[in-house]
Amino acid sequence: MTQAGGIGLLAGSLLAGRARPRRPILAGNLALAGYAVPLTLFAIGAPVPVLVAGYGVAMAGLGFLNPTWQTAVQTAVPQRVLARVSSYDWLVSLAAQPLGVILAPIALHAWGARLPFALTAVLVATVCAGTALAPGVRDLRLEQPADTPVDGPRSLRAAAPDKATGTA
Repeated sequence: MTQAGGIGLLAGSLLAGRARPRRPILAGNLALAGYAVPLTLFAIGAPVPVLVAGYGVAMAGLGFLNPTWQTAVQTAVPQRVLARVSSYDWLVSLAAQPLGVILAPIALHAWGARLPFALTAVLVATVCAGTALAPGVRDLRLEQPADTPVDGPRSLRAAAPDKATGTA
């Protein structure tokens, strides 16, 4: 299952590098909605090969979301606040994880595995759909740059001190 997830993550990441969607956050959220697939498959007790394939699909969606999201954030957020925005992004993204680790065994003990998996699948699909319906997500479009070289390394070289004069 882990290998299928790794293959899916790699495939989604490679696809994200080629796709360049004009509405990246919308595309990324719709891809992430695929994470409901293995949760649903666990809830219905699907056979292991189907679960493995479903997990590969989920991780492909996550693999597509990550570079798409990072590119959109770095393109849309001014550089002076990018570090702050990224830190809040990670805080919000990971804040609920400890709560899930605490609540999952309690839910499993109280209701068995099927209901928590089904509810989580519905929650994932609902959150992704709700996010996709938000105007800021739907309407955010990034202009696709022409195939021109990136300024980064050239700018860094230009700012480096000249060895002969000692000036930048």
